[in-house]
Amino acid sequence: MAGNATTYNYQAHWDDFGKDYDACRANPSGFGCSTILKMAGVTSRSIGEGVVENIDASGVAVGYTILGPDNQPRVIMEPAEYAIFSKLPPAWKENYLSQPSWSLDVASSIQRVQTGDFSGAMDHYGYMLGEPSYWADLTLNMALALGGYVLKLAPAVTAEGRIGGEIFKDTNQTARPPSLANANEPTLISNRVTTKATSTKKVLPNGNMADAHAEIGVIQQAFTAGKTVGASMELRVSGKAVCGFCRGDIAAMANESGLSSLTIKELATGKTLYWRPGMKSVKEVK
Repeated sequence: MAGNATTYNYQAHWDDFGKDYDACRANPSGFGCSTILKMAGVTSRSIGEGVVENIDASGVAVGYTILGPDNQPRVIMEPAEYAIFSKLPPAWKENYLSQPSWSLDVASSIQRVQTGDFSGAMDHYGYMLGEPSYWADLTLNMALALGGYVLKLAPAVTAEGRIGGEIFKDTNQTARPPSLANANEPTLISNRVTTKATSTKKVLPNGNMADAHAEIGVIQQAFTAGKTVGASMELRVSGKAVCGFCRGDIAAMANESGLSSLTIKELATGKTLYWRPGMKSVKEVK
């Protein structure tokens, strides 16, 4: 088995380990070669459960090759990694083996830093940087993260409420500023939402300021500022129409806040909705 070290290493811990192994045999002083050449060992033996132990000339285990269901090598590990891997539950082991090469390399690097093996840490860090899949994953994940962040910041719905000369603004939940998105701040209709959620066995919004829709947030802000009791509010909503289930929640908010009337301008549809005391839902002006 040791005679096929190049083949085993090629399909092990790093996708291109075989190529690196051959390169290190030609130039043993190359970057990381001390680790690569050592892991191959001079002899090997099966220790069961799909694991092959690589042994050096002095009889010390210097690497472990994990075999797949087809009895072919999947990953090669140094003893420190294997000591952790061997204690993982079966499902975790499979997840570990399925990770991209650069992910295993950076895990090894972090482990070496924690144990004070800074030379070994730099070896593994270098292997990670040499993995094309690392840069591909990094670029893709950065693009997805940035795209998601931008989409999250861009409001899908914006609401602006006016009471006299006062203006209150809010957005949909994911675009709401952290200073306003407080999950511990209940809305005026938190009990109503909790009751509905319990009866329907669904997770519903509008119970707190972290998940409240923009229209609910505007009325809550105005109430907190002490401006709603006995007042009329004009609410302008842009981006999307008022969602169906929010119509009832908005009416409940208007009632609980003490508004005397509420007029809603839907800029996306051109429709006008209204609420008056006693109404269970906002309605469209015909």
